[in-house]
Amino acid sequence: MMMADRRKQISFISVWITLFCVHGSYAQEMVGVGYSDSRERAVQLAYVDLAQQLFVRVESTTEVRQSYEGSSFSQRSISETDIPLLQVPVSCEATSKEYECHAVFDSEAARPRYQSALAQSEIGLRDDFVRYQSASADAKYPAGKALATALNNYQKLRRVAGFLGLGSEFNHRDIASVVEKWQSSARFNVSS
Repeated sequence: MMMADRRKQISFISVWITLFCVHGSYAQEMVGVGYSDSRERAVQLAYVDLAQQLFVRVESTTEVRQSYEGSSFSQRSISETDIPLLQVPVSCEATSKEYECHAVFDSEAARPRYQSALAQSEIGLRDDFVRYQSASADAKYPAGKALATALNNYQKLRRVAGFLGLGSEFNHRDIASVVEKWQSSARFNVSS
């Protein structure tokens, strides 16, 4: 019994290593497509389509109610995307009725851009953290707001960087903890 469990564990680890190596070793290209009667709107829709392919946050709620009279079922699902697309090229073709635009995300070409943006975001986040820590009581709220925004933007970049297999030794957990405490106190102070 122990030997079978050990083999399953080794197989599972092998699959994850294989998936990780395959993910990091091949360039990936994704294309977002948008159609509209205006070029600007078609470009926007192509970016939205591409962003949704890269990262989709899905929230769903299911509710089931049963009683002696009968039962009811309702389901709600919301999907949204909120990631930065850096210098993604777009090409458009016009037909007689509409524009068709393609936003192309090439992971190999994107890696240096996202590595640079991530490094800059880390520097900005550190600077905002230092400003927050040294802010006077009167300046704490705007400094906290700036820090929370910088952290949110950093986390978005970090998601794309993770998809691209980019690493960073920067640990933002302490900053995230401070932002969480600031948000709690800001909510309390505003509602008082």
